[in-house]
Amino acid sequence: MPYVSIEVEFESPALLYELIGPIEVLRVVLGVIDQSNLRGYNFNRYYDPNQNLPHPTIALRLNLDNPDQSIQAIHDALQRLVQEGKIRFFRLAPQPWQEPQFVVDAHEASTKCAMEFVDRITRDPALLRSLKEQPLEFMGHFVRALLQSMGLNAFITWANLRSPPPVGVDDLARACSAFVTLNNQERKADFLERFLHTFLNCTIIGVEQPIITMLYTSDIWKNLASSEA
Repeated sequence: MPYVSIEVEFESPALLYELIGPIEVLRVVLGVIDQSNLRGYNFNRYYDPNQNLPHPTIALRLNLDNPDQSIQAIHDALQRLVQEGKIRFFRLAPQPWQEPQFVVDAHEASTKCAMEFVDRITRDPALLRSLKEQPLEFMGHFVRALLQSMGLNAFITWANLRSPPPVGVDDLARACSAFVTLNNQERKADFLERFLHTFLNCTIIGVEQPIITMLYTSDIWKNLASSEA
């Protein structure tokens, strides 16, 4: 079955980009679906008032054996969130979402990784404080540790990331990496790009390009150092 996509709007960008809120909405929706009817799920944030996206939105994508079996329960759950003021509006006219398999795999893995990230970090006051105080440095350390936990040779130079990693970030990365499988990916590079992009979209907006730059420039120096004649 192809995925169906449901749009959920928030009142403000601040609510859209809040760490917990969008994942709470996803959990509410998942909570009313019979698990025997659910084959997969993922979400992303979208907001660009200059590109015909005037309201902060998340797209919830659900792979359901029988969409008709769950649509009414999803509608009722989202309507309650509107009444409670947690979301602004929703469009429950599910549109098909069809992408190459590596894209689907990346979205699925990134959403599960993001949910684990949020669950664990919100239970750890020290880690959460570190994230709020220095989001770019925290996520730089986390992404490096996450890629290493996935078996990749990720490296960031001292100049790009001078602070020591926060205590607990390696354990957090290992827990999140459990949801990522690289062994059977035919298009591993494309999968990794989509995975990292969607994971950061689901968690901390605005750090993707700086982190990619850290990884890219660090790799240049690493390759140069290893090329000594």
